[in-house]
Amino acid sequence: MSGWKIAGLVCFAAALVEGWQGQTSAAVGTMVLAIGCAGVALARRPRTQAQRIAALSAEQLAAVPAEEQALATELYEKAQRDYLAVEQARHAVKDERLARALAALQPVSARIMGYLRQHPEKIPLARKFIDYYQDRAAQLAAEYQELEATGLVTPQVEETKRHIREVVASFGQVYTASFEKLLTDKLLDVDAELKVMEQTLDAEGIERVPEAQTADGASPEEQAQAGEPAAAGAAQAAGEAVQAGGAPQTAGATPQAPQGAPWQRHPGCGRGRRLARRLPEERTVIPVPLEADVRRQRIVMSVLAILLGTFGAHKFFQGRIGMGILYMVFCGTGIPTIVGLCEGIRYATMPLERFYEKVYRPC
Repeated sequence: MSGWKIAGLVCFAAALVEGWQGQTSAAVGTMVLAIGCAGVALARRPRTQAQRIAALSAEQLAAVPAEEQALATELYEKAQRDYLAVEQARHAVKDERLARALAALQPVSARIMGYLRQHPEKIPLARKFIDYYQDRAAQLAAEYQELEATGLVTPQVEETKRHIREVVASFGQVYTASFEKLLTDKLLDVDAELKVMEQTLDAEGIERVPEAQTADGASPEEQAQAGEPAAAGAAQAAGEAVQAGGAPQTAGATPQAPQGAPWQRHPGCGRGRRLARRLPEERTVIPVPLEADVRRQRIVMSVLAILLGTFGAHKFFQGRIGMGILYMVFCGTGIPTIVGLCEGIRYATMPLERFYEKVYRPC
């Protein structure tokens, strides 16, 4: 048992004794110390990669030939370790360009691992992706972190960093191609089945509906004829705008954002920095080795924020010791209580994917 846990237990026992003796103020102070020690102990809890690796069950391995089961297990666990290494690196690197490149790879990698978990017999086909491409992505990210740690800004170091960013960015196409390769047999089976269905429809005299036809039944030719008056009106309006001294706008074009805002002039600072690093919600995918930990943390953080948010227990759990101490300092004002309650409700009602991207902190 760590020293922080022992200190927390001692303070908690002392608070109970003081409360039993009627020393309310002393009991409250000691309880605050106990919660602080417990929060630090939780924030410093060991969370190794080995505890996050999801193993294949015996039922899943039954679909794999006996001689390939050991290889499939090894490759699947290695894919998870490399994923965790890249996930940790993308939060640790200071260069946002590399962080965005790594973040773009993770959803595809997570979907590949999810597909391999459902179809473990396909794991040997993903060996090149696991042993080479994903392994190199994790290795390059680690090497980039080492270069950043040196603090050198020489031309050779900067050139090496640029080369790493370019190679990692090009991995996106390789990840997609690797996933498509796993789906080759499935795609061929679906195509063969569709051809049989088309022959059946032709034999029944049923005409297939083209994909280009809209839901309201209008064909592309009818749409073009109906769009001629609208196009003429748009052209006339554009001409009137030019005569009035304005700039012509194309129909359907997205209006340009006003220029001159600080985050537009300097995209590397302020709001532009936050918007550049934020990922679209539809791209967020929780990987298999982290899903259970993310669910657990959301429950724990919600309960701590609602019940003990006054003392910043949820901040200590997140590892944000400074914010936790700030909550404890102002606990007498009632503001941390309100803020903690709002944060707890927000954690509990937040979609799991958003919680993973915004709150969860891999370590």
